[in-house]
Amino acid sequence: MKHQSWLLAAACIAALLLSACRSDRKSNIIVETQTNYVPQEHRMPEYNFSDTVRMGSHQFVYTIHREADASLPKVKDEAGDTYLDNFYQLSIERDNATFFERRFAKSDLRPLLARDFQRNGIIDGFRFISAGEGRLQFGLCVSYPESDMSAPFILTIGPDASYSIEADDVMDVEETGDTAAI
Repeated sequence: MKHQSWLLAAACIAALLLSACRSDRKSNIIVETQTNYVPQEHRMPEYNFSDTVRMGSHQFVYTIHREADASLPKVKDEAGDTYLDNFYQLSIERDNATFFERRFAKSDLRPLLARDFQRNGIIDGFRFISAGEGRLQFGLCVSYPESDMSAPFILTIGPDASYSIEADDVMDVEETGDTAAI
């Protein structure tokens, strides 16, 4: 009987020690909660800008319209967010008559774009640069969404309303005068 009492007492002491150790362990455990990120779909707001420029005896009024287009391929970043690509509509009147009108999308720049910009970039910039020598020049830009990584281009409209697009290899410098950059 003494032997059983001794075993029972030892078992009780062991149980108390284990429960004390367990409560100490619980107080030392840091519980981390993981927040599940829900990917978002982003689109740039619609934009319209119009201005007038004089070249020689002609007055040109240009309008730049930007719109996100769900029918264009979407771009996805590392976090899983998707970005709708845009198109730009450029309309130019010369002396109150339609001179040039065209919609531009990233696909128009595809032959000039590096593969990473073809896959991961959106067309997100279009602005007036200059008027002279019978030509109007505009800047276009394809960029990674929400980053400084970009591929700039120059759109030149000739006196006969023909156009060409080429890579802009010249670094931007601060321009003087009234220009629109969006």
